[in-house]
Amino acid sequence: MQSNLTTLTIFCSALALATSCASTASLQSEEGPTPDLLASDASSQRAVAEVTSKRFPDSDEMAPAAIDGRRVAFVTNANGQLDIRAVDYVNLEDGTSSELVASDSDEKAPFVDAKGVCYFVADPGGRCQVFSGNLPKVESRRVVVTGLNHVNWPHLSADGRRLLYSALNAAGRYEVWYRNFSEGSDVNVCVGQRARWNPRDPDEFVFVREEGGVWSIFKHNLATRAVTRLTRSDADRFDPEFSPDGELIAFVSNESNSSDIRVMRADGSISIVVDTHGARDCQPTWTPDGQSLLFTSDRQGSFDIYRVALEEDLAGMRSERAAPSDSPAAQP
Repeated sequence: MQSNLTTLTIFCSALALATSCASTASLQSEEGPTPDLLASDASSQRAVAEVTSKRFPDSDEMAPAAIDGRRVAFVTNANGQLDIRAVDYVNLEDGTSSELVASDSDEKAPFVDAKGVCYFVADPGGRCQVFSGNLPKVESRRVVVTGLNHVNWPHLSADGRRLLYSALNAAGRYEVWYRNFSEGSDVNVCVGQRARWNPRDPDEFVFVREEGGVWSIFKHNLATRAVTRLTRSDADRFDPEFSPDGELIAFVSNESNSSDIRVMRADGSISIVVDTHGARDCQPTWTPDGQSLLFTSDRQGSFDIYRVALEEDLAGMRSERAAPSDSPAAQP
């Protein structure tokens, strides 16, 4: 089980992230860096709700993925293998959970689309491929990504035409691919990993890759082939996730040997600190209303799912103007 958890927690510490991929191959095109403006409000401690910590003692729960306005999918090792389950993140007194995928092998990296189709990674035969099935429970599997093994982090575009994923190449480095469903083909885009579509632009996605020994967040546009570096810092930045309206990006920043959840504008111009607990916070995902974040944290010893409301903070981010890039306040 330890090896499975090591794979699952790849983005929950800078050390695990740095050893997962060591590629610096160039992309097709790259714009100049956009300053990462840190309007830090670390002194403001927001209320964080425990979603799973009291429900599954002595187990790890990770990789939250909002299903709808009440439920969150997540990965747990409570039964001795990696299983995908769901709980209510609104009514925290409801201790029940439901199994989303019926299988006898490990599953991870769930993503649920608007039609209730669950995409996930499973490892029959040790190949790690993407499967999908209809909720409320996936009883049988259908292979979505064929011809490639050792994949992770599936993410369907809002128009349902393309499925992003990351796949290990022969050198052991992750590359970003997408499955074009209309053509039945797999397209290699660039070196990088954990790519996520912009819900408002079917040609745009964010991903992470290593630059100069530091992990940074990039934005890639398939139509223009333009690549923009959104973060530039001495700290690793990873786990990017677009808000439902495409205006904001939640991500993780590794500072002072801990990792914190932050939110920035989609152009990288301003970011705020969501929580400064000092634990390893990672894997943020938005609730469908775009007002709260679900994330993973080990603040009570094991990894669990938590929720934090950000309505007032995000309203300010959407209305304020970004500082000019040459302003002293704009320096990372």
